[in-house]
Amino acid sequence: MTTTTSIEHITLGDLRTDDPWCRWVDPDGIAPMTRTKREIVLKNPVTDDPETVVQLLAISDGAVVGRVDLMPGALLVHDQRIITSWGSGMYVPEHHRGKGIGKALAQHREAVHETCCSCGVSQMLLPIYRKCGWTDFPMQRYIHLRTARPVAERLLGSGLLGKALAAGGNVVVTAHHGVLACARRMTSRDLRIERVDAMPDTWAELLTPRDIPVAVERTVASINWMLRGCFEPHPRNRQDLFLITDQQHQPVGYALTKLRYHETASHRGFRDILLGSLQDWLIFDDRRLSVRGLALLVTRELAARHADAVELCLPASLGSGGLRTLGFVPLGAQHLLFKAAPSSPLADANLTDPASWRFRPCEGDNVFT
Repeated sequence: MTTTTSIEHITLGDLRTDDPWCRWVDPDGIAPMTRTKREIVLKNPVTDDPETVVQLLAISDGAVVGRVDLMPGALLVHDQRIITSWGSGMYVPEHHRGKGIGKALAQHREAVHETCCSCGVSQMLLPIYRKCGWTDFPMQRYIHLRTARPVAERLLGSGLLGKALAAGGNVVVTAHHGVLACARRMTSRDLRIERVDAMPDTWAELLTPRDIPVAVERTVASINWMLRGCFEPHPRNRQDLFLITDQQHQPVGYALTKLRYHETASHRGFRDILLGSLQDWLIFDDRRLSVRGLALLVTRELAARHADAVELCLPASLGSGGLRTLGFVPLGAQHLLFKAAPSSPLADANLTDPASWRFRPCEGDNVFT
């Protein structure tokens, strides 16, 4: 980073004004949040303190050369509630890379807040955080294809040969759907799953973590906030909340899913994909419902909403959850990272074990991406 580069703050109060970025030249259009992201940040139920920093801008000679947005969040550390700052959307234009700007933004986050977290960071940013000494909790990603079309088109294109391969592959896929349906009936036949528009207030006490040193806070308000938007709106993008109960309507668990349309799903060349993923969940009675059983229920619901593939990312403490036996294939990882100042309750060396935490793929801004 050049000696003329500084890091400037945008606060929640600034974000409520018409144009908080007018102070700087921004030829690359780096600084402004999209309208939908700005609305999501402003509606965050964790805090409405106008002094809360929600964006860092790298400024060189009066011009914006990099940014990282920040999302306030809450952790429960040994039952003590602490406010944390989640990173969101770090970006440095290609012609400004290699100057240490990304590293400077990551390090300045530590100066702004004593407890910093990030979730779902890109493969480009992951080494930066690791070099800055952040603790990394990888979550194994599992993918289950609901149709053979993406693979067939990747191999043979969308012409007649690709269509023929997809048709043949779908015969196998359909047979496997039958196997999953049988497994689902065996493991969850006494359970009910219902899509709802909001988490009911009557479930509030069930969200409190028990016997876990660190948990990302869940409240009725935070879950309902996660349902309310997407950084990149598309007609097929959505989040859904499902309540799982027994035949007597007693709570057994919940699941929050998202659907995202991708013109190009990954560097592997899959195109035109509607990806469904399990973003958040809690199981209140593990005698009635396992992670495997939850995966079966969620897969059915996402398939009913025409997902081409289903994604589940599991913290290491949950193992594989029996997903391989259901046809889920391990494919990469999603990462949750954190850095705690010595003054933070999270600085305890015993809390660097992911088994001490309760966290999910939705953390930070990941549910909105």
